[in-house]
Amino acid sequence: MKGDFSRQTFDRRKHYSGILMQQGRVQLDADWNEQQAIAQYHEVTENIDVIGAGGAPLEEAGFAISAHDDKLLIGGGRYYVDGLLCENEATIDYMQQPDLPNPPDPATLLINQGNQLGLVYLDSWQRHITVLDDPSIREQALGADGPDTTTRLKTVWQVKVMQVTPDLSSLIAALKSVESDLNNLVKQNATFSKSNKTIIGIAGDIVDFLKGKNTDQLDKVIDIFSQTINTLIRFLRSMKPVQSKQVIQSLRDDTEKQILLLVGSFLAFEANLCKQDFPEWRDLITEPERVLNARTQPSGSSSDPCQLPPTAGFQRLENQLYRVEILQGGDPAQDNVTFVWSRDNGSVVTSIVDPIPAGATEVTVASLGPDTELGFAKTQLVEITDDTLELSGKPGQLVSITDINPATLQITLDKALAVDYTLHPKMRRWDGTGYVTLDDWIVLEDGIQIQFAAGNYRTGDYWLIPARTASGQIEWPSDSDGTPLAQPPMGIKHHYSRLALVWHNNDRQPPNEDTGSPDGLKRELSRVPESLPAKLPTSPMGLSSKLFSQIDTSIVEKELTGLYGMLCSAKELQTRIFHVQDCRSMFPSLTARLPALHVIRTSWSNDYAMRREDFYNYGLFIFLDGKPDRNSLLNGITVIVTVQNDSMTLTLPGQIDVIDNVIHWRFHFEQEKKDNDFFRAFDVDPVRVTLKGHAICRTDERSLNMEHLNCQPGRRSYLDGQTLGLPGARSNLPIDAKILRMLGFPPPPSGPSFRMPIDLHFPSGAGVRASDFESWFYIYSNTEGT
Repeated sequence: MKGDFSRQTFDRRKHYSGILMQQGRVQLDADWNEQQAIAQYHEVTENIDVIGAGGAPLEEAGFAISAHDDKLLIGGGRYYVDGLLCENEATIDYMQQPDLPNPPDPATLLINQGNQLGLVYLDSWQRHITVLDDPSIREQALGADGPDTTTRLKTVWQVKVMQVTPDLSSLIAALKSVESDLNNLVKQNATFSKSNKTIIGIAGDIVDFLKGKNTDQLDKVIDIFSQTINTLIRFLRSMKPVQSKQVIQSLRDDTEKQILLLVGSFLAFEANLCKQDFPEWRDLITEPERVLNARTQPSGSSSDPCQLPPTAGFQRLENQLYRVEILQGGDPAQDNVTFVWSRDNGSVVTSIVDPIPAGATEVTVASLGPDTELGFAKTQLVEITDDTLELSGKPGQLVSITDINPATLQITLDKALAVDYTLHPKMRRWDGTGYVTLDDWIVLEDGIQIQFAAGNYRTGDYWLIPARTASGQIEWPSDSDGTPLAQPPMGIKHHYSRLALVWHNNDRQPPNEDTGSPDGLKRELSRVPESLPAKLPTSPMGLSSKLFSQIDTSIVEKELTGLYGMLCSAKELQTRIFHVQDCRSMFPSLTARLPALHVIRTSWSNDYAMRREDFYNYGLFIFLDGKPDRNSLLNGITVIVTVQNDSMTLTLPGQIDVIDNVIHWRFHFEQEKKDNDFFRAFDVDPVRVTLKGHAICRTDERSLNMEHLNCQPGRRSYLDGQTLGLPGARSNLPIDAKILRMLGFPPPPSGPSFRMPIDLHFPSGAGVRASDFESWFYIYSNTEGT
């Protein structure tokens, strides 16, 4: 943080919980800033303890990565990374992020690498904002050029894509297993010479691949998988009964086993991709070792009593906050790593009025500073930079001032600028620069010395060294003997979290229409269909679709209908440019109820009796607090109505209608006409109604459209149907005596003379995302009487 501060005093190891102000004392910026740092540390730590390293709240889950033609979109909402809150107000194009100028095109990135995986991740960090970055910080009542009383900390988030290399060991193991099983199959069926020739050929192709150099290339592994599966399926079709049917069936079973082993291992590989420890990701999140030590010049010693020792300690007449910052990062053992330093924490900075083209040697600034101490002068070292470089973590260009025109605020530089500076350019003063050398004490000025150790330094790493005239020393950690201790950098600390995996379909060309502008994107989003097609792609990822698209559906046997269904889905997915798999973590709010459907009433009373004729004529009505998706209501599967007759439990055939938020189930009329004695066989029998909460859902219309647009799950609310039993109203109708006997109660006088039914508490809900609803009642013939 390059502000006009006296020092930074927060140290979490001291376990301070607050700052207390005393009366009649001087107010120091360091005290108030430490209070803010204490509060932020507690907040961030609490968030990590509750949420974990990263996660999105279910109610406002943000940063969902989705695909639309050749675009990647970033969803609006909230996400926490290492306790830092990141907010995105609305869905935006990946290429138009507010704090990531000119991001690399992910399509180009993946196409150039040939079907490589891309990991989409969130990079979040704290950026120091001054009045130069946000003019509204300045209080205009203090004057247009008045003091900038405070600065700000901004949480910057950037969504980026990196190429990753997946671990293919599980797929290679599956190929080895298939090769071994096929060779054993040949040995067990030595009489099938023609079949064995085909099997040996398949096994030989696998061996050749495993001996080659392509076992670490995902696209090549997909090719050998699809080639092997196609050959095995053709082998299935070519089988003719040459011996006993039992032998042929055994051979078919073994062949199908190998096909399913390959398909299953690939699907498992795909499902666990988000959890893989990619080496590129590990390198990104691992903090490299790099430290700096600081001291004041030690006092010299001399055996000659007539010789005065050289001056030791800090020798300037003013208190200073020295800042040492890495300019050009790298490993000092092999790279030219440079640093800059400032005695004023790098806070002397001014904005450049106009964008600067490459090759310029003069700039016009907004101000030359308040005075000579905090302003600009000839021969000073300055850095020319802008938001594009700062937000990208890149250094600016160091130049020296050769001339200043105070009237026009024009500054002449000693060398031409190498690049364009167009996004809020600025000029920052530094008091010195140098190369990072290892283990040598480097003199800054007036007794201040620093020392770098071996490590990998990053652009922007910085250390603060408060120097005080009263003590003639610096404030720097030391051991009990007073030996200074090397410290890691104070910042900038980046926080990372995985968002999604993306796979580019090289067989699909981008559309001709340009949607790069906000208006173009808006037009594309407005074309979202009002309703979804009957069939949606089932795979959220492109890897399995890439495999399945290379399998010939025309040769798939009827015995492999499950595989055939996946192949059809893969054909649909091949029409997309990007395939995206969500890798975000989600968490529910601690107090808010999870978004869910709830049962608020039923047309029957639980544990009570119902006339058989009413059950047949009117059916059952279930009232919910939202409209369920009709496609999730399947009779006998997600809506189950059973009747128990003697020792048998029968699932009743039914017809389901949805009327707004009401589910209407009724006995299937055609079945009744075919078997008109169906109900007459029942006397007093319990009927159980079950709604499967993990399948019955509601999806609002906007989410439905976005789901079709992005091939991503919409924001579904599932049925939280669990209810608790309550004592119902006492019942002593004639039918209740039969019910009591059926339920195992002894007859009077030892048993009860009345029945206490179990009622249900509505609305349903256990505070979980999904749970089943269960209820029961009894049907009886009207001849029983009530």
